[in-house]
Amino acid sequence: MKPQQPDLVARAIIPDVLLGAQVAPLQFTFYTGKQFPESYRGGAFIAEHGSWNRATRAGYQVAFVAFKDGKPSADPVTFMTGLVPDPNKSEVYGRPVGVTVAPDGSLLVSDDGAGVIYRISVAE
Repeated sequence: MKPQQPDLVARAIIPDVLLGAQVAPLQFTFYTGKQFPESYRGGAFIAEHGSWNRATRAGYQVAFVAFKDGKPSADPVTFMTGLVPDPNKSEVYGRPVGVTVAPDGSLLVSDDGAGVIYRISVAE
């Protein structure tokens, strides 16, 4: 007699937010600043390090997920991009790793591909 297998489908937990395959999200932060428009407050910025072994590059960006009442209220949207000139080629300009909110409300994004830290702020 075979041992019974648990019903894995019934036990599966559906994620609150779906990110693309192999985007490699490494860090996220909730936006606590006041520099960006109201729609960003309380939402999450996600550093996507990016795929390295796909024919078509994915990730290599910072995505944003809006939150309301402590729960995601929208699908992820691209916030910072431009690090992949052609997704079908191997060249990339950088790979986001970490993301945090600076005291002035700007967003800091570390990039281990380019070896820099980007500061994203609202123009005055």
